[in-house]
Amino acid sequence: MNKIIFFIFISELLLLTIGIIKTPTWGDELNFHAPLAQNISWEKIIDADSNYSSAYTPLPYIIGNLFYRIKASLYTLRIVNGLVYILTIIVVFKLFSQIDKTNALALTALTSLNPYLFRAGYIYLMSNYGILFALTGIYVYFYLQGAKRLWLSHICWMAAVLSMQWILLVYVAFVIYEFELFVLERKDYKAFAKLFLLKIISLLPALYLFWCWQGLTHPNFHSHTLASSIAHVDAVLSVLGFWFFLFIITEIKKLKRKIVAWLIFLVPVLLLNLPKHAAKHGLFVITGIASAFCKKTEQILQIPYSVSTAVLVLAGVLLLVMLWNNDGLDDFQRTMLYMVSGLFTAFAVSTLLGASHIFIAMPFILFIPAKKPVQNRKLFSGLVFQYFVMSIAYNGYIIFFRSHAMFFN
Repeated sequence: MNKIIFFIFISELLLLTIGIIKTPTWGDELNFHAPLAQNISWEKIIDADSNYSSAYTPLPYIIGNLFYRIKASLYTLRIVNGLVYILTIIVVFKLFSQIDKTNALALTALTSLNPYLFRAGYIYLMSNYGILFALTGIYVYFYLQGAKRLWLSHICWMAAVLSMQWILLVYVAFVIYEFELFVLERKDYKAFAKLFLLKIISLLPALYLFWCWQGLTHPNFHSHTLASSIAHVDAVLSVLGFWFFLFIITEIKKLKRKIVAWLIFLVPVLLLNLPKHAAKHGLFVITGIASAFCKKTEQILQIPYSVSTAVLVLAGVLLLVMLWNNDGLDDFQRTMLYMVSGLFTAFAVSTLLGASHIFIAMPFILFIPAKKPVQNRKLFSGLVFQYFVMSIAYNGYIIFFRSHAMFFN
């Protein structure tokens, strides 16, 4: 196993380096993210009439601008992103080490093969910053010793929200966890109130920014609204089912028959409005490797797109049930369960949704079953093969065949 893990990390490092150097600039990097990092300013951030060119909050661009001033080059911004990706993987390893020290490296390797997070390591995209700050804060909160850990963790979460709005759900997850711990179990209302106040204080910069923007995004991107849709619920479920399919079929036998029976009865409701595959984000569609896989399956094997998508939706439902059906979760894993549930809800009501958004949840999901993927050697080997092939193929396609990359976007 160690040789396989070593091979994965070396392959990723090599592809990451090639990607930073070779990948032509295109799409969001060219039109939105790099220009904003080059010209970010306080006025551009808070002015509702400015040409702020991103749906993300501004901290990643401020960080990028600091380095861009040293060396004005797109490669500078990409190298910063590469370092952020590597730091994220290191923090993931530190967290897995607290759950299963023996298999922490193997679980970290699985996480590192997330194709969209890896892509943000060599192209100037923003998804890894929020995850890095969020996971760092979670590690500090649960595992760092010392009186200042609470302040430090909340500072990290403040930075996370100022990097990516999805991470607001970290606050929600920890409010639920602390309510259970201090109010329901310990009856320590004062401790809960202090931690809740600390959260409000750490959120003040983001709240001020959202007040200036009159929403969670700059007015230029207010099209990123929320609305309920069965199609988007199905989109999220299908992506989750696709990425964890081998894990699901391995663990399904452990579910009680009554639960499976109820699920089979309820699933037809979800299949009333399946999302269509698309190259660009939009209403009632889904982009990314899961829907592209179903589309190619239809073209090559003549299996209807609706059938393969429906199978993945069912798998996604089973995954959520399995996560909630886990016994023996520690405080960290239980909080990650709340985080994942919040992300699922937020994704499901997003009007402009892509697989790249949904894959933000994957690192948080892997912390919940943690030991199970590595306890079963065949399952682990299957996951490594699936994740490695898809991640390398997807990112190799982008790096070496840029003109066709939007097919997978």
